[in-house]
Amino acid sequence: MDGGKITKRTHLNQIIKTYKTLKKDSSELEEELYNEPPPNETIYLLNWFYELKRSEVLTFSEIQNWATLYRRPIKSYQVEVLMDLDNIYRSVSYGS
Repeated sequence: MDGGKITKRTHLNQIIKTYKTLKKDSSELEEELYNEPPPNETIYLLNWFYELKRSEVLTFSEIQNWATLYRRPIKSYQVEVLMDLDNIYRSVSYGS
């Protein structure tokens, strides 16, 4: 690790392992670990997703039309992230 620094994620993972070893409830710690807010640099992608999410399945055509309508220059990796977010949203919402 850089300069002996331990990340919050590494620290929480170690605490969860210890709790499980001691047979203590680690559900609150696990929830904190897996519900960390995204980095500030990526928040705009979540905002774009919320603007776009209007139908069952997000399509490339919808993203392209939205980007054109709102004059948002969008890169291919951003489209991939938006499609991944839609897949995650549908799997959590509909269990598919």
